[in-house]
Amino acid sequence: MKYELVKLKEGDVARLRVRSKKYVPYDELVKLLVEGHEVFIPDMNRKTASYVRKALSRYIGCEVEAYPSEFQDRMGYAFKISLVDSYIKGLSKQ
Repeated sequence: MKYELVKLKEGDVARLRVRSKKYVPYDELVKLLVEGHEVFIPDMNRKTASYVRKALSRYIGCEVEAYPSEFQDRMGYAFKISLVDSYIKGLSKQ
């Protein structure tokens, strides 16, 4: 099966949007979460946020919460380590 080629006119190029895969900096994200910070990632969809949350939970070893948020007029997802899980596992500094 071949892709259909569509020749763009001069006015169409301005409306063309190139979509690229975005990289999630897991090392930096894990470091911030373990330090106790809440981290916002803009322009992330639900499916990607779910995947990132599960990957972080496996990597850190405790439950990570992800919820839709808005920060500085941008929609995205906020991540943080679950308070209950952090107290149970002893990651909390208190």
